[in-house]
Amino acid sequence: MLPHGNVWRVADNKDLLFPDSTVTPTSADREKGGIALSDPSAGIDVDDWESSYDSNTGIFSLKNKRTLISYPVLTIPDAVKISFAFDANMRPSVAWTDSLGSAKFYWYDSVPEDYTTTTLPAGTKTPVVCHDQKLSFFTILNVTDVILFYIKSNNTLVWRIQRERYNTEHYVCDVSADAQLLKVGMGTDNRLKIVFSSGTADL
Repeated sequence: MLPHGNVWRVADNKDLLFPDSTVTPTSADREKGGIALSDPSAGIDVDDWESSYDSNTGIFSLKNKRTLISYPVLTIPDAVKISFAFDANMRPSVAWTDSLGSAKFYWYDSVPEDYTTTTLPAGTKTPVVCHDQKLSFFTILNVTDVILFYIKSNNTLVWRIQRERYNTEHYVCDVSADAQLLKVGMGTDNRLKIVFSSGTADL
């Protein structure tokens, strides 16, 4: 749900809602979600979730911080930075880069009704995924989306959206050569905010 596609601004972590506001360049990713994977019965803005990654096995897992139940999601060899979000049906979407610089995106495709992994363009940096509006009022109306952001090799920030099955890149802005995305999430003013861990954006 991106009204007019022009609601972007750079934010500090403190401007994000919890638990997005706790993410740092060295911490695990955190998101609001429902009570269990593939269970949206209570909505997707109920419990706090945190990711973990076992570099020995390559297993990426998600833990509900209230129930303390951990769910193995997929195996990712040599991951460097991982970001996750849940869709409106509490299915995980996961974006990452590996030690060789390859960037990939794991998501649920409603057409074949199965998970798929998309390889992002060569040179992609710091892919970050978010669900734009998690409140039940909006998810019930089916006006929300999982959105994937990443920086291309030509130093532009772009996004792809779930309702387009992530087929189309949408330009956001130019960024500096050293720009790195940290987090995208809903802010305290109910606007979607983009956080950079380094670099600048031409906004």
